[in-house]
Amino acid sequence: MDDYLAVCVAMGLAGWSGTIDSGGEPVEAAALAAMVSAVVRDSSVIRGDIDPLAPANIYMSYNHSWVQATQALGFEAGGLAEQVERTSSKLGPS
Repeated sequence: MDDYLAVCVAMGLAGWSGTIDSGGEPVEAAALAAMVSAVVRDSSVIRGDIDPLAPANIYMSYNHSWVQATQALGFEAGGLAEQVERTSSKLGPS
């Protein structure tokens, strides 16, 4: 979230106005849960009964405005794993 806010504030201070989608890497919910679990060193990931044959339910932005904004600023956002690590470190000891 800090990368997103930094980009939005910097673009606003530069005089730009508009919508910036948060962008980022597509990730499946169970994979994200496993990543967070590994970072906080807690192996208890609760898994639901998901039909593996069900069609994908994708909810994400198209990323275009995010890429344009970061390029305009010369800003390199952290990847998903780095964001999980930073968030974990700010929430307390793991």
